[in-house]
Amino acid sequence: MCLIVSLPYDAWFMPSFNPYAIYVRCDGSMIYDSRSSGGIGYVIEFPDKFNLETIAVSDGIYTDANIERLEILSIIEAMEATIEQINIHPQLKGSPVRVITDRHALRDESRTNPYKIAEWRRLKWKTYENKPIKNKDLIDRLDKTRTKLNKLVQGQVNIEWRRRKENKTKQLTNFPKKEEMKPTEFQNCQAWNESR
Repeated sequence: MCLIVSLPYDAWFMPSFNPYAIYVRCDGSMIYDSRSSGGIGYVIEFPDKFNLETIAVSDGIYTDANIERLEILSIIEAMEATIEQINIHPQLKGSPVRVITDRHALRDESRTNPYKIAEWRRLKWKTYENKPIKNKDLIDRLDKTRTKLNKLVQGQVNIEWRRRKENKTKQLTNFPKKEEMKPTEFQNCQAWNESR
């Protein structure tokens, strides 16, 4: 007798939960206005055995951005915060790190693959068709930050993709539209952005 099990498409490719891993969920969000504003957010969840509180950060508003830049920036900032936490709590060294993003193009199998980035560097940030790599400054920064994190956790850093429903950072980066903000809130955001 043969038993056929039907699983959703994502279930075949979704890695299992690792109770010893540090989970870093990242997201970028756009306010589609004339200034292409947006923000970033991330959540860092530590393994239960360390009894450390979850860290949730929401940062914005960035102007002249695109969604991929914001997603990459959220991954970089989250990795930097993870490095800081590992330096504060040395018992976290050796824990694998799983970075979760809802941007399909930023998973390890695509644009954030270290071997692919090394190849782009060798080709002076051009593709084989001699086209420039978009967001090369942030991809380079991401790779350097990932290398630092790899050294702390003995090379166990993965960037994985999850659908939006499964990536729990959306509540952090759901910024109100400009029309929904009170005038003082929007002015504060403008002043903050201009001071950066």
